[in-house]
Amino acid sequence: MESLTIRVSRSTHGRLRELADKTGETMADIVDRAVRNYEKEQFWAEYHAAYAALQADPAAWADLQSEVELWDSTSADGLEDSPGEHDKRADPDPG
Repeated sequence: MESLTIRVSRSTHGRLRELADKTGETMADIVDRAVRNYEKEQFWAEYHAAYAALQADPAAWADLQSEVELWDSTSADGLEDSPGEHDKRADPDPG
């Protein structure tokens, strides 16, 4: 794996060293995981902001609900939806 040098504060370096000693991982692996987790956090923050904007626009929200209803009718499984089922499917990560 090719590596580069980055500057971090002394306190961050110390925290990385402590984590590496505690877990047996390299500091590079810990930084890699932290960046991946931060990317996921940013993705979901953007997702939730867009979802909230969609809900705040009555016409767009009604349009989405109509589309969900259309897709629901394609399953043709004959089962009734549970209460609140549409809300769960519209937001796959409610956290």
